[in-house]
Amino acid sequence: MGPFQILLLLFFCFALNLPFYGLQNRNIASNSNGNIKTAFWLGLMGPMGMLICLIQNIKPTWRKILFGFGRFFLWAIGSQIIVELGLFSQGFVNAFILYFFGFPFIMRGKNIYRFKVKKQ
Repeated sequence: MGPFQILLLLFFCFALNLPFYGLQNRNIASNSNGNIKTAFWLGLMGPMGMLICLIQNIKPTWRKILFGFGRFFLWAIGSQIIVELGLFSQGFVNAFILYFFGFPFIMRGKNIYRFKVKKQ
């Protein structure tokens, strides 16, 4: 793979990450009166940026932590059942679904696709 393909792949990944994770991070920051611009640009980092945004803006409680672990175990069991049934393979499709559905579900729960910003 040449340098042009690597740059194209990085650009494609950033182009997908910024609107998806950036808007979710912006929603998290606006709900806790955090810095919206910084949170939006953390979207370039994908799930790691969302984790940083959650750490900066949300006060952790035992209930939230336990719900996160519960959602992780639910996702792990569900994805294993889907692979065992043969609906998806272990390859690219499963990784794509994990990246754009699994990580946000594990970290945000029912607010997985809430992009609306709270009025200041």
